[in-house]
Amino acid sequence: MDILFITLMIGILIIVCFIFRRWFLFGKKQNLSRLSSPQEINKEIIDNKPKGKEQILNALVNERLYLNKNLTLSMLAKSVQMTRHSVSQIINREFQMNFYQLVNQYRVKEFENLLLRIGNLEKANIKELSKQAGFKTFSSFNNYFKQIKGMTPGEYKKSLRLPSLFQDENI
Repeated sequence: MDILFITLMIGILIIVCFIFRRWFLFGKKQNLSRLSSPQEINKEIIDNKPKGKEQILNALVNERLYLNKNLTLSMLAKSVQMTRHSVSQIINREFQMNFYQLVNQYRVKEFENLLLRIGNLEKANIKELSKQAGFKTFSSFNNYFKQIKGMTPGEYKKSLRLPSLFQDENI
């Protein structure tokens, strides 16, 4: 009788544990998948969109992170205390471009500002200014500059000099 009772109790205990385990795991899986679904992530991004966009702009503009030639999406995400994925989604949705396009847009603008601050354009070294603007390589600078401005950096530099050739008080 004791063996039958013990066997029956063990059987009931196994069944209860099995049912509880399935219920617990199934409930957990369902809950985790609900929290990490693309819809939930997008909702979180949309709800925090203005805040996230402001944080990204603050890091890029006020902290001038774009001047770091080794800047990565992960570094920007860490700076704004968000996940890489969230920062990427905000950049894609709010700026309609990817991380590198956004950063390089700021770098090209920095190059323009550096070039304009130089009094004598003849002495301006485009390669050196591109490094000061945050570009790692001169070839990537040339490619992005041409994509953004529609002309090479040299052509842009020449275009800045042209107006001074035609300034004449007698005309």
